[in-house]
Amino acid sequence: MSVQISLDQDHYGKILRALRNIERSDESVLRTGVNNTAKIIQKDLASKVAKRYTGGAGKRATVLGTSKITKATTANPAAILTFSSPVRDVMEYKARIGRRAVSVAVLNTGLKKLNGAFAAGLRWQARSGESGVHDAIMQRVPGTVARKYAGKPAKPHYNKIRKVLSPSVAKQVGNPEVFNENEIADTLRNEVDKVVSKVLGG
Repeated sequence: MSVQISLDQDHYGKILRALRNIERSDESVLRTGVNNTAKIIQKDLASKVAKRYTGGAGKRATVLGTSKITKATTANPAAILTFSSPVRDVMEYKARIGRRAVSVAVLNTGLKKLNGAFAAGLRWQARSGESGVHDAIMQRVPGTVARKYAGKPAKPHYNKIRKVLSPSVAKQVGNPEVFNENEIADTLRNEVDKVVSKVLGG
């Protein structure tokens, strides 16, 4: 997910009028305000994700580690804040694995039982030849039949099996409970106004 941080034309015109008698260029003022905003929003979004999601994958530091800021310049006074990561293994969040049931909590709303779920060790092998076993939570998919059981009478253990995954960081950040365009716009206006005030000696 990418967030572009740039000032609207009305506010930009206000800056031009305020700085018309000042030697410092409006572009450099805008660049500073935009870059300051990008840093604030980066930390704010990571904090919101940490409050909403559980486990190691939901930690603030983990979310920040998936983010990158392309800074604004004098020539292009717009910053780009990007969050990117693959979908997460649900084991990276909060999970409780029992003999008869598996419960997980991706959100901070408590553990929920996953019907037809069970823990399994998935074997993996890298191109280098290194191999191992990865613990994962699997789940039977109701209404489906695995290929090797095709044509046979339906039974629960004949269902297809899928690995249980959870949203990527980009999806988490883009959730309406986390991402708010109005808050970002307000923060940008405040940060740019602070820089303008400082330049004017306020």
